Amino acid sequence: LLLFGLGNGYSQKSKKLQGGWKMVYSKWEMPDTVVEVSNFDKPSYKIFTGKHFTLSRLDENDQFVGHFGTYSYDGKTYVEHIEYSSYEYVIGRSETFKSSIKGNKWTIEGKIGQEGEGFKLREEWERIE
Repeated sequence: LLLFGLGNGYSQKSKKLQGGWKMVYSKWEMPDTVVEVSNFDKPSYKIFTGKHFTLSRLDENDQFVGHFGTYSYDGKTYVEHIEYSSYEYVIGRSETFKSSIKGNKWTIEGKIGQEGEGFKLREEWERIE
């Protein structure tokens, strides 16, 4: 019964992400550069089901860019397990972020990539209906 109760609470927190989200802010911090964007011509979108997510957007040449995989969310930590991507080098990776949802805003923060090649990331997403 205890395990069932813990699993049920965990799935309730994951349900908070279900549905669609649109990126409204992004900040990438690299050793010598900071890129901050809050006005997107072509925003990224994430869609969540019970255990899968997809991220999609169009790049500057109107080419599709996206990821697909599974995810977990416990109310404080969000983890993406990338199973498919238009960027082959990220397939099979898992990325972990601090995460919070307040109203229709979702924020993630963390480090992307491996030591020495990665960068800090902060993204803010808004729920879409």
